[in-house]
Amino acid sequence: MALKGSAASFNVSVDDVTYYAVGEINNLAMNGDGENIDISKFTDNYRGRIQALKDINYTADGFWNKADTTGQIAARLAWLNDTTLYVKVLVDASNGWKQLVKVLSITINTTADGAVEASFEFTGNGDVTAVS
Repeated sequence: MALKGSAASFNVSVDDVTYYAVGEINNLAMNGDGENIDISKFTDNYRGRIQALKDINYTADGFWNKADTTGQIAARLAWLNDTTLYVKVLVDASNGWKQLVKVLSITINTTADGAVEASFEFTGNGDVTAVS
């Protein structure tokens, strides 16, 4: 059964205890991949592989909100101060993933005929944990 995208949430925490929703987000992506290492031998007819390192990146896009001190501003401060944050991505009210991350980038974009937009990119910094 399909889930409503509007039920998703993107949350940050400085301590992995108290999480705050990042306000004004309307587009969220989580991309995980793994590095597959070839372990084929001369006598093999097909390639063999093992998965080595995994990596996860997150992108959260929406509208800039300078009053969102526990969400957007917390991410901005983590980027400015080169500190880590925890992120929690929930695809519904209670299921998703959480991980310690570094803020990779923040982009603010505006046009004369539009709202001020914000984009945050995070890169994983350790194990990812399923949340349910």
